[in-house]
Amino acid sequence: MEIRQHLNVYGRVQGVGFRYRAKRMADALELTGTVRNMEDGSVELEVQGDDRLIEEYIDRLCHSSYIFVSRIERCDREPVSEQDFRILDYY
Repeated sequence: MEIRQHLNVYGRVQGVGFRYRAKRMADALELTGTVRNMEDGSVELEVQGDDRLIEEYIDRLCHSSYIFVSRIERCDREPVSEQDFRILDYY
C-alpha cells in the first residue's frame, strides 16, 4: 500500500552524509520525497512509497555507518504526486 510519512530524525545526523544516503537509498528503493537539515541539528524527511519499503528504508538508513539515531518522530501524510527524491536546502 502506498503511503507518505513525515519524519524528524534526531541524533548524530548532520555532517555524516545522512541526506546523501537518504537520497541514494530512496532512489534504490524507488521511493519519492525530500530530505533537509534543520536548524536544531535534526533532519526532516518526507518519504512516499510502498509501506514495507518505507520500513526497510528507515531501518537501513538508521543503521548506516557514522550515523547515530537517538529518536524518530513520525506521522502520516496524504500521498502527493511527485517523481523523485530530492535534497532540499536548509530549513
